[in-house]
Amino acid sequence: MFATRAPGAGEVREAAVEGPKKRLISCTIALVRRRGVGATGIADIIELSGAARRSLYNHFPDGKMQLMVEATRYAGADMTTALEQFTAADEPLDSLSAFITYWKSVMTADDFRSGCPIAMAALGSFDTPELAREAASVFSSWNDALAEQLRRSGLTGTSAASLASFTVSAVEGAIVQCIAYRSTSPLDSAHEHLAEALKVHLSPPVLATVEPKT
Repeated sequence: MFATRAPGAGEVREAAVEGPKKRLISCTIALVRRRGVGATGIADIIELSGAARRSLYNHFPDGKMQLMVEATRYAGADMTTALEQFTAADEPLDSLSAFITYWKSVMTADDFRSGCPIAMAALGSFDTPELAREAASVFSSWNDALAEQLRRSGLTGTSAASLASFTVSAVEGAIVQCIAYRSTSPLDSAHEHLAEALKVHLSPPVLATVEPKT
């Protein structure tokens, strides 16, 4: 029904980029997930990727921020693919469980040291409008994927969009708390209450019974 393992948050598809450019992008994603945009420098990226400085500027002539924007784009594409796998069927509760399980595995695999690269990009984009737009575009893709599934399940367009946005916000907030507490409990709490919200919205309305007058 759903993929047992979604693409990792820091993985970049082989077909999309090759060689040094691929390493630069994937290493940038990994560093941003741990340090954020501001604390990730060109020297750090070069050291982790093993690429030459000249190679970095050949691929990204505008330097660090161009690389950050492209890394956000590729991380977002992989994670959107994962979410679309989760929402392919018409079972929002199952999709939510798969999405939460995915993020719990991401958190524990890196010992709670890495967050969501899209959230990190958004937080580091205050002086880079293009990076902010890229992060917003990814979040919009996630909202759209969830909203489309909710519409297929019977919600109206406005309600589906609002609940989808709330779901993404709740999960992203839980991820931050997971890092702080070094625990998946915040994701478990988000799962519990999001599931309750879904049940309320997806349940058919209960019609009041009017007793006949005697």
